[in-house]
Formats: sequence, C-alpha cells, structure tokens
Amino acid sequence: MPTGGILSITLSNAETGPGAPRELAPGRYVVLTVCDTGVGMDETTLARATEPFFTTKEPGKGTGLGLSMMQGVVSQSGGAARLRSRPGQGTQIEFWLPRAELAPAEPAVRRMHDEAEGDGAILVCDDNTAVLEYLCDALSTKGYRVLSATSGPSAISMLGKNESIRLLIVDFLMPEMNGAAVAREVRQRHPQLPILLITGNADPEVTHADLLDVPVLRKPFDRDQLATWVADLLAT
Repeated sequence: MPTGGILSITLSNAETGPGAPRELAPGRYVVLTVCDTGVGMDETTLARATEPFFTTKEPGKGTGLGLSMMQGVVSQSGGAARLRSRPGQGTQIEFWLPRAELAPAEPAVRRMHDEAEGDGAILVCDDNTAVLEYLCDALSTKGYRVLSATSGPSAISMLGKNESIRLLIVDFLMPEMNGAAVAREVRQRHPQLPILLITGNADPEVTHADLLDVPVLRKPFDRDQLATWVADLLAT
C-alpha cells in the first residue's frame, strides 16, 4: 500500500466443506484472514507469491520469504493457506489452522530433533537474518540440530570450537568475507567437512568454489530441495 490504505486482521471459526481449502482434513479450524487495499497482484505474480525467494522488490528491499515461511508453518501444523489478489483491488490471505480441542501432544518434530542430536549439528551462516531464520527453520523441522552464524569469521570461529558440526551451509553474498572465501578458509582448516554454498547471484567468483569440490545450491529452492541436498552431503 504505497499511498496508504486499510489493513484488516480477523479471526473466525470454520469447518471443512464448501468454500474450505480442498487439501484440509475434515474438521474444525480457526481462520486468520489478513486483507489490504493495496495495489494487488496480477495472475503471474500471484502464482509465485509463496515461492521461496521470489520477490518483486528491488535488490536489498526484500527477501521473498515472508509468505513462504508462513505457508510452511501453517502446512506443518496441518492447516492450509489461501491467497487471493487482483491488480488494483488489494490482497486477501487466509490461514486455516486446526482447532486444538485437547492439550497438545509433544510435537513429532521435537522427537525427530532429539533423535538427530546424536548425529551432530549443521552450521548455517548468512548475514541476512530473514534468510538465516528460514534456513534454520527448514532444517530444524526435518529433525536436524542447527547452529547459526551471521558472518564468515564467526562461522569459522564456531567450527574451531565445536567438533560436533558435520556440515557447513554458507551464503555467498556477505560483507567482510563472502561465502567462497569462507569455503576456502574452512577447506584449509577442516578438509573433511562437507560445505554447501548457497547463492542467488551469477558472480564469477562462485565458480571458484567448484575448484574446491564445494557444491553450489542456487536460489530459488524450497525446503524439500534443501533437505535433499543436506541428506546427500551428510551421507557422503
């Protein structure tokens, strides 16, 4: 809403049936609805709105992870998200969440997480806090124990102090020390440690990572793709 407008947030009770998202299991739900009177989205943009890292904003103005993270949280909770928008008519987002009728049981994710602790940790390094949160959450929900660092030097320092780290995931575009430089330094100090370099940029320096046998995962990617790469690297 670049010139202002109205943002409304409402809660309501609903049950599955006509008008409910088809992917929902039968039951009772709480619907969180967020509406704005902004510029809206055309069909092409709407189709990609929840895609991780997709954004119509200029570089440095947004990550494209907000809707993707919300959709992931809702889906993992057994709910569904629905998005409607038209150019000039604003946007409406519905988050359908199962109603809790009894005291919640221990989440299965936590049990997976505890079981994975014996296998060591994954260190994720990114200076962008939104991206870092997305990556850590994506891995945590898959059962991995995750550590985080916001700069290359801090990641290198953590590796020197924590022998339980089994994999380093590092973003390429970072100030002070980019991901390729981090990979080179880590290769010298910890030659057996698997490294995954993440980038959304076609910078020629990224190719230097290939010379160190460092795989490069390019944006955009989703949680399942990230999990597949991680599982393959940990299996080697």
